[in-house]
Amino acid sequence: MEQKVDEAIAKNDYKLLFSLFNSSATSSTSQWEQLGQGEQRSFSAHLIQACVTSPTFLTTALDNNSSDDIAQTLLSILRKSLNHLPPTVEKAMDNILRHTLFQHYVDVECDYRTAAQVLAGMRMETEDLTSVYYTNPVAVTDVYVKIAECFLEEDDAVEADSWVAKAGTSVEMIGGG
Repeated sequence: MEQKVDEAIAKNDYKLLFSLFNSSATSSTSQWEQLGQGEQRSFSAHLIQACVTSPTFLTTALDNNSSDDIAQTLLSILRKSLNHLPPTVEKAMDNILRHTLFQHYVDVECDYRTAAQVLAGMRMETEDLTSVYYTNPVAVTDVYVKIAECFLEEDDAVEADSWVAKAGTSVEMIGGG
């Protein structure tokens, strides 16, 4: 399946990629659903790495000129993959993808709630400097503020306040104290 992902991404072949996640006329379950949980996690990590490292795949698929069906189906697949990850993804590419999807949901879809939910899944380690997920307190604060802003756009003051409180806690860590 990983070879099919690589082929689909190299050729911007969305139908091939979609076929891995959707059931077919001959099978009521998709190839994705036939994998065990561990295999799904490895496959998701591979998909995310391939998407992030491709110079054109995401930009082409999420471009304003692409078919809305293509963009929506791809977004659904990527969100599903982000929810089925191993403990670590090489070079924290899942966080890179989350930033890309966040910008798409804000700038193109104007779907602030989904943008906030995507960004809220960021893995951020503030103490282990050797972790691929190490994020300095300034960057953590920035993420929390962006999430709060999204919830404010959706007039959800309760959720926004929760993220502002988290931002306040991370501000206290700036400067070591």
